[in-house]
Amino acid sequence: MLAIYKKDNILYALAENGMDKDDATMLLTAVSEHLEKYKSAAWYIEVSEVKNTRHQTVENEMEFKIPKQDHLKKVALVGSIEWQEEFTKNLLPFSEAHIKYFHSEDKELAKSWIEK
Repeated sequence: MLAIYKKDNILYALAENGMDKDDATMLLTAVSEHLEKYKSAAWYIEVSEVKNTRHQTVENEMEFKIPKQDHLKKVALVGSIEWQEEFTKNLLPFSEAHIKYFHSEDKELAKSWIEK
């Protein structure tokens, strides 16, 4: 299940039990719309308990190029190392954003960092 929240120029995406194809589509749409609206945007994304079957779906779906990706200045990735590596592999070729990784237990630190 994916929940998306917005606060000023920050987009928050919280995924419980990983993300499926529909979640990935919804996430990409939300990120694209957010970057269209803000010239200096930040993105907090937290994924908990990625399961192998769902992880494979997201891995295939998350190969993307975000429009207006130069508007993305900071990304806080919260979750397992495996998920962070996959996400980064797909995001880095297209973004110059400052990407920072946080373990699940450090989500408050991640929120503090993204809100600075």
